[in-house]
Amino acid sequence: MAVVLLLLLAAVGALAESVPDPQQIKVSITRFYDPNTPDEAHTRRLLDLAKSHPELQLEQWGGIQLPGGGAKASLMMAIAGKTAPDIGESWFHIIGNEIRNGFLHPLNEWIGEDTDGNGIIDDDETTWEPWKKVPPLWRKVAMHEGKVYGIPQATHYQMGVIFRTDMVRAAGLNPNTPPQTWDELMHWCHKLTNPAKKIPGAKTARGQRGIALQPYGFTFLPWIQSAGGDPIVRVKTSPSTGEKYTFAPDTTAFVTPDGEDLAQVPGEWRADFTSPAAMAAAKHYHDIIWKKWLVDPESGAAIDLTRDDIARKAVDVDGRTVSFGDEDIITGVGRAQTGQRGEGAFNYLARGEVAMLTWFVSDLNSIGQSTGISPDLLSWFPFP
Repeated sequence: MAVVLLLLLAAVGALAESVPDPQQIKVSITRFYDPNTPDEAHTRRLLDLAKSHPELQLEQWGGIQLPGGGAKASLMMAIAGKTAPDIGESWFHIIGNEIRNGFLHPLNEWIGEDTDGNGIIDDDETTWEPWKKVPPLWRKVAMHEGKVYGIPQATHYQMGVIFRTDMVRAAGLNPNTPPQTWDELMHWCHKLTNPAKKIPGAKTARGQRGIALQPYGFTFLPWIQSAGGDPIVRVKTSPSTGEKYTFAPDTTAFVTPDGEDLAQVPGEWRADFTSPAAMAAAKHYHDIIWKKWLVDPESGAAIDLTRDDIARKAVDVDGRTVSFGDEDIITGVGRAQTGQRGEGAFNYLARGEVAMLTWFVSDLNSIGQSTGISPDLLSWFPFP
């Protein structure tokens, strides 16, 4: 599953303690501090810290909001204008770029030094006890060339398949026994697809489809993982043999099958979209949108069609031949988000144009609120 890692970019307590004489120190903070919600966990801890260190003057940071701007647009403008916050956040897939561009300040003076040169600050190297609670993988994410640039926050965002239980039941499916495999998911999609259905309020008449696909990389990557692959791998070259070894992205011990330790050998990150798992995920996406099929007039089951079947307008099923016309052919079981107004995946879900979509499970209630769907009609299951 995809994990989002939030990084707190300062050890404020240690900074305050290093000041010899009390003086006003302004500290601007992003979403971790909101004086209007003093009971919020982060804000409460910061207020407690400020009480014990009167020299601290906490300020809520707010940048310029750009219409249509990306999530980082406001922060990037602030960095360019030298008005960036003292404490902010970064994402695990962005922090490396922000480090290379010099946007973040190293925190080693408060946390410790990488004295053995293995790329992370180990337990015996840290001078800050809470650092020992940070898993090795997360330490690597927050560090670069022995410097630590953030405090990993143990926040997980789990993605799954969100679905409408009312539509699933109406299709004769049991919402309490969701798909466990891709084939079972396609079965659900077939049962939930009706191109001829009239959907009130639909912007484009496509009928009802099983699932909506969104054009975001992070919604595709879990399919690679569910196929047993990794979208990104790390390659290290043995200095003794010249042989290249590929490691999973969450690897923390780089030992070859021959026992050679490559921990201190620089690695190269590579996208692995040509792996069998990635190719299978891409084909799965393609089939959801483009696979030709029809409904068996005798059994009601879905029948996948090949080019030869379509050319001869007939398909052999269980010892019998099913003839069909162009009007019987259905293309795909999914709906791609177009980006046009009212054509988003959540719009489709709200109107009943799709029964499923992939998104963050923690947003289940907010999805209901934003779409007007009763939370009782929404559920989820893990990626098959």
